[in-house]
Formats: sequence, C-alpha cells, structure tokens
Amino acid sequence: MSLFSVVTPTYNDGLIISKAINSILKQKFQDWELIIVDDGSTDKTEEIVKEYSNDKRIQYFQQENKGVSKARNAGIERAKGSFITFLDSDDSVNEDWLQDFFELWKGSSNAGYISCGYYINEDAKQPKLDPKISSERYSSLAGTFAVRNEILQKLGGYDTNLKQSENWELTARALEYCRKNDLEIVHTNKCNFSYNHNPTPDQTRVRDEYRAEATYYLYKKYSESGVFHYRKDEFLVSSGVNFLRAGRIKKSRKIFYKVLFNNPSMENLSRIIMFEIPDSMKKKWGMK
Repeated sequence: MSLFSVVTPTYNDGLIISKAINSILKQKFQDWELIIVDDGSTDKTEEIVKEYSNDKRIQYFQQENKGVSKARNAGIERAKGSFITFLDSDDSVNEDWLQDFFELWKGSSNAGYISCGYYINEDAKQPKLDPKISSERYSSLAGTFAVRNEILQKLGGYDTNLKQSENWELTARALEYCRKNDLEIVHTNKCNFSYNHNPTPDQTRVRDEYRAEATYYLYKKYSESGVFHYRKDEFLVSSGVNFLRAGRIKKSRKIFYKVLFNNPSMENLSRIIMFEIPDSMKKKWGMK
C-alpha cells in the first residue's frame, strides 16, 4: 500500500495529460500510486496514458461522462493510499510536492489534512486562515491538499451536485471532521502547485452560472445546520449576483427579493433598488 494516492480526473486532455503524469513521475518522494479516471474522453487520452503502462503504480480507468466530481469519487473508491490527493489533468506540480506532504505527515503526531502554498498566474498564495472553519491554516484548491483516506471514505467524497466550489466544500467538511476527531491540520507555505487561470469571456460566463447554481445549492444544503450554516445568507446573495452576471435576470431578481424577505434590512433593500435601476446595477455588479 502506498502512502499517497494521487487521483487525476481527465476529460479530452490527451494533448496535455502527459505534463501532469510526468510531474508525478519526477517526484522526489516515490511511494505513490496514480489513479487516472477518464470521464468519457473521445480523444486520444487512452492512447497517451497507455504509453505509461510499464509503471505499475499508474492505473487507468474509464467511465461514461459524469462530471469531474464523480470522476474524483471513482478515484477515491479505488485509492489504497493512506492519504489521497488530487491533481487535475491540465495541471502539474513541482518535484517537492509529495516530499513536503510526507515531511508534514512525519512531523505530525496525528495528521488528517495536509496542504501547501501555490501560485495563481505566478502570484504566490499562502494557506489561509478562516477561524470559522479551522484554527489552522489550509489550502483548498485541487493540487494543494491531501486528506487521510478514511476521512474521505466516511465523508462520501465530493458532493456531486456541485460544478463549482466543490473542492472548497469538501475541504470544509474534512476540516470539520478533523476538528471533531482531534486530527491535526498541518501546512507548508512552500508553493508546490501552479494554477494558470486566464478564462475567456465565455468561460467566465459559464463560471458565473455554475457559481450561482453552486451557492444557491449551498444555501439550501446549509440553511438549517452544518459547517457552512454561518454563511447561508452570503450564499444566497452570491447566488443572486452571479445569476445576474450570467445574464439570468429573472432568477437573480427572485433571489434578491428572497434575500429581502428573509432579512428585511436597509442593506438588502438597497440591493433591490440598485438591481431595479440599470445604471446602478451595472456599476455595482460589473455588468456590461
């Protein structure tokens, strides 16, 4: 059994998946297994991955297209490692990635969640502190954290209703589990993962719609209790704003009025007024 299981979901990334695989092969720490879950690719992904079939640590599975969260969950189900981490097929990590995770694990008496710093478009980001979720710093972007296998199994993995914020939501549940079960949350500030984020206008619109749907779903999921209960009102406002940015005006209006109904405050009334005045709407929420 390996110490780390690396789960890589992929969909039609045959032209670039080699970069992700090669970055795992170059790890200083070599006690790992790589589980590649092909989420219904129609390109040459299978052909490319088979070039690595001589390395028995690399496993390749195919499934019908079900989305990235279900692909990650399929990897979690197959993982044998003590810790599970995730690397998307269009990303890569530096050679110290698993070594530093190993050092954190070795230096801890009872680690449950391990994370590192990262780069977004060459801008260094350190693990953050959110006292309402964790008393220790953590990162939640796929490629920046590793979770004890048994935790993910007990949590049921990713919430497959989410197309956006799924890593963040999983992280919050994992950190809550660690807190309740006296497991350590440890991190390094070293930036071992790089994320290039330069979305096109169409990608931004889709992201806004996914984020709107995700935050509305999270509002409903945590409206009564749970790790994000304290953010339920923020989720509803965020949903309204992102539906607006995605061009779904009727849906956005309905949500803003729901916000006011739930909490009849001057702040929420001012949102309605700005929403109903086109120039104010554009200025407030960056509409074009």
